Amino acid sequence: MATVLYAQKPDSGQDIPSLRLDDTQQQAPIQYLPGQTPVNATQPLQIPAMQQQGVQSAEAEAAAKAAEEAKLEAKRQYFSSLYPPIAAVTDKLGVPFWERYWIFMALFALLAAILLWLLLKPRRAAPKTPYEIAMARLALAPIAYDKGGAKAYAHAVSQAVRDYIEQVHNIPAPERTTEEFLQIALDSDKFDAAQNGRLSEILNLSDMAKFALHSFQDGEMHKLLNTSTEFIEADKRVADESEKAKAPLADSKNTPPAGNPENKPE
Repeated sequence: MATVLYAQKPDSGQDIPSLRLDDTQQQAPIQYLPGQTPVNATQPLQIPAMQQQGVQSAEAEAAAKAAEEAKLEAKRQYFSSLYPPIAAVTDKLGVPFWERYWIFMALFALLAAILLWLLLKPRRAAPKTPYEIAMARLALAPIAYDKGGAKAYAHAVSQAVRDYIEQVHNIPAPERTTEEFLQIALDSDKFDAAQNGRLSEILNLSDMAKFALHSFQDGEMHKLLNTSTEFIEADKRVADESEKAKAPLADSKNTPPAGNPENKPE
């Protein structure tokens, strides 16, 4: 705080006030013009009313601002205590669905692939029966005639019949002459008289074309094919009827009698 001191003017004998600074500052004399009234150092410094109001207003604004900041800080602390801090956007909030259940999804995809493969894979055709094979070979016999004549035709038809008999009735056909094969077939109980007649006609007519260079007369080629077809179809009918007759017998053997104790209620 500065202090005003009075010094005596050498010429006029009047006291001239000088400003005394505090101990940390250098003292500098203040010169007053004539007519100016020096400030009494013993009296407090008078500050105009407007300046006091301005100072008070600034202090009030500063205090209000500090109070508002204190309220905001209190609210921040309160809400921070209620809600935990949220992780950064780049961090994971939890384990994703795919990472949690990837094993189940992989198993599901594997099962779906297996099911799709089972549905789309090429199905293996059921093996053909001896009847189907023989009938297909007889249907191709005219092609053999176009390529090799009557001999090739007769061989195709007779061999189809021989192979059918071997597969169904277990009568060996290879390396058997016509007489041997026909005798074995006649001695067996596999065929009736009508079937034996058809078989004899097929083999004899075929041998004439194969070994005697016999050319088929009118209708003989068709007769050979038709007789062979009738022989195979008749044999299949007999086999089907035999299977149907065996089915009820098998069911009756598996069904216990009505008086069997096993059927009585406990």
